[in-house]
Amino acid sequence: MNLTILNAGELDELKSHSIADLFPPLTGDGFLQLHAEIARHGITSTKVVTLLEGMILSDRARIGIARQLRIPCPVVNFEDLGYAGTPLDYAIGENCYRGHYTIGQRIMIAARIANMRQGERTDLQPSAPGPKVSQEQAAQALGVGTRSVTRGRYILDHGTPEEIEAAVEGKEPPPVGSTHPSPDRGRRRSARTRGQRRSRGRAVRGRVGNDRRIPAPAR
Repeated sequence: MNLTILNAGELDELKSHSIADLFPPLTGDGFLQLHAEIARHGITSTKVVTLLEGMILSDRARIGIARQLRIPCPVVNFEDLGYAGTPLDYAIGENCYRGHYTIGQRIMIAARIANMRQGERTDLQPSAPGPKVSQEQAAQALGVGTRSVTRGRYILDHGTPEEIEAAVEGKEPPPVGSTHPSPDRGRRRSARTRGQRRSRGRAVRGRVGNDRRIPAPAR
């Protein structure tokens, strides 16, 4: 593995890769613990920052702390890792299996990762850089349910800025019982309404057909 040591000035020039931006940053007690550890021991070569195309792919928190402390930081290029999967696979593994993301955050990460439109063909080459990821694939990668990812995607597309921020930061779970309708709730409601109408019609016809009263005798 080819390591490069970047000084504080060089770290200031680094930007986050779009893949890294899919994941909420480390905050709270986890960030404070990491800050204290780096302040005592620095950033060792056993846990380095990974770059992709000259941008931060993983460990943005370490870069941020190194900038604050004005200390050097070892980095490695993703291409030099010999990793068999894609950069997205790598970022998911690095970010989502450390235990600091809630289920709600995992759902919203999967919703962000799912960039394939509903019904889009999977046998065509993507027109934009990076692989196309379906909601099912994103849900499996993050260990959450596909229906939850669908609801999370709906919040990203139709929620208010406050609702999106709350869901992405894990302040509240994605809206299982939200005031927002599910993307296909309207279709389900219409189908139920039609079914109820047909059932009522059959019931009325049945009552009419069975109402064969004996006529009163003629006087």
